[in-house]
Amino acid sequence: KSSRSRRSLASTFNFAPFYLEDYLGNRTEGKRFSAQRVVYLDTDIVILGDLAELHDMELSGHSCAAVEYCGQRLVDFIDFEVLSELGFEGVYDPQGCIANRGVLVIDLPTWRQRNITGKIEDWMNRYKTAETDLWKGGMSQPPWLLAMNGDWKELGDEWNCNGLGRERMSMPESVALRKTGFDHQGLRDLSVFFSSIGSITPYIVTCSDTAKLLHYNGDVKPWIADKLKQPTPACRLPRNLTHDWRWKVSLRVNCEDWVFIKCQEVWSMFITNRSIIGLRDLESEWREEELTWAANIRGDRRAEERRKLDREKAYLAQEEERKKQEDEEEE
Repeated sequence: KSSRSRRSLASTFNFAPFYLEDYLGNRTEGKRFSAQRVVYLDTDIVILGDLAELHDMELSGHSCAAVEYCGQRLVDFIDFEVLSELGFEGVYDPQGCIANRGVLVIDLPTWRQRNITGKIEDWMNRYKTAETDLWKGGMSQPPWLLAMNGDWKELGDEWNCNGLGRERMSMPESVALRKTGFDHQGLRDLSVFFSSIGSITPYIVTCSDTAKLLHYNGDVKPWIADKLKQPTPACRLPRNLTHDWRWKVSLRVNCEDWVFIKCQEVWSMFITNRSIIGLRDLESEWREEELTWAANIRGDRRAEERRKLDREKAYLAQEEERKKQEDEEEE
């Protein structure tokens, strides 16, 4: 039903945070846990702050807390024409800010009481049965946004500095970046180039200098960035990190000194060699060669079939010539 790239997001594990209440929040039926509060982080996150601050925060009656992001709006994820056809016209604000579900502080009793998981499943069923795709730009994020409809406790931006794995900035994000004080020379120093409508590549991350969580959401994951042979996101240097950076650029932005590094280098500081090996996708690593070898095998087979056909034709021609000679001798 969805595109090949989005089908990969339909993995069961991508929906795991929505079932934490079922697994951790109820000790009945032989289950081991009876937690009240859960801090969920996607696996592509680097922790720079104290997670106890999230665990101990007041949720003010909300089922969860998340970082709101107004660089993208609900209309960027949801097809509102399809939503209206399903009977939800006027229920949602197309220009409402979104929140990224990669960092969640969940109050399990409230989540269960409000049946958030059930609402997400209802939206998944509507998506499955709709004649046209109800949402775009993700698989687990849109149904969560629809189930929540903005009813979350807002976290500070420092708890989900995201975009560190994105290839390019959207048009609104590009405009917002330029308005922060970047001039032409500064963006040239960051090796930025613009599309025909002015969107920026690669993604430039400015929230990372004070971030407590760095989120590598997007397709340019740090463990494969070197193999992609394309510009990779640049991050403003986190204030509490020191390292011998391979790539480092200093700029003057609004009369301040801003230092940028490659986002993937921060990731490499916190990962062991064993983890690097575990993250290697050997199937993908050998895919190009295997496709070439398979094509070569097919080519060899076709060449051998042509040679076999030529041999058969030559044999038939020889037999025909031999028979012709025999007929002439008999005459």
